[in-house]
Amino acid sequence: MRRHVNKQRHLPAWARLMGITILAVAVAAGAVFAISRPPALARPAAPDTGTAPLHDLAGIAGAPAPGAPTNRRSLVLYDDSGADWQAQQSNAIQTANLLSRTGYVTTRPLSAAQCDWSGYTAVVFIGTDDEIFARYRAAGGTRTAQ
Repeated sequence: MRRHVNKQRHLPAWARLMGITILAVAVAAGAVFAISRPPALARPAAPDTGTAPLHDLAGIAGAPAPGAPTNRRSLVLYDDSGADWQAQQSNAIQTANLLSRTGYVTTRPLSAAQCDWSGYTAVVFIGTDDEIFARYRAAGGTRTAQ
């Protein structure tokens, strides 16, 4: 029985090394070309022509939240005389948001508020110095906080 011997011819080592070197140089050149190419310019964004999709869900400022009673009114006063009046204003807005669950809400800086509180069922003062609010009440406030 005769065995079939497959005699394959191999390329010399220098030829194989030359082929691998040429392949590596081609891949490196392609990578350099791809990286150095300027990026494609994007088209400018389309102008905003409409309103936000949920704008109809926003309520009127000071109006009660859905399901809240409409016969209650709250007044939120904040101290705008100090150095941190912006923080007091922000706290007053957040407090008014919470109070909107109980009815109508009015937010005013203490310097611009009127002294007649007869139309409100609740008055809330946001500030760091209670003496300012006490002086305000003594100057003509007719209703105490409930």
